[in-house]
Formats: sequence, structure tokens, C-alpha cells
Amino acid sequence: YNSALVALYPNPTNAYLNVVSCGIDITSCILFDLNGQEVKSWNGPNYRKMSVSNIPAGMYILHIHTPEGMFQRKVVKY
Repeated sequence: YNSALVALYPNPTNAYLNVVSCGIDITSCILFDLNGQEVKSWNGPNYRKMSVSNIPAGMYILHIHTPEGMFQRKVVKY
């Protein structure tokens, strides 16, 4: 599968993170801090508006899970 078929915006963000896919089913997203600790997780449809307003500013790694596998994207919260 092609991870370019997933858009993540706005990034950097301060309130919400949108994850949109085209042709890929997203089963879940899990946000980790740089120490590997899970910060938030979401399950649901292919379009998501995820609140990140209650997490501290910093860099995070978003794991995006699909039936074909998992890939990662960096997320910056300011």
C-alpha cells in the first residue's frame, strides 16, 4: 500500500489533527510521545478530526493502522 494516500493536517497543530485517507481503510490511530508512551488513540471511519488540545506541546509519532499494515507520521503540537 502507499502511505502517500493518507493526508495529515494541519501539522504542526495546536487543537485538532485531521487524518484523511483515499483508498485505504484506517482501522485505528495511536499517538505516542518520543519516549514510546501512548498518549491518545482513536478508532473509527476513514476521516477523523482528532483533538490534541489537551496534550503538551512537543513532537509525537502517530501510528496509522490499516488492514495492510502500519505506518508512522511525525506530528508537532505547539
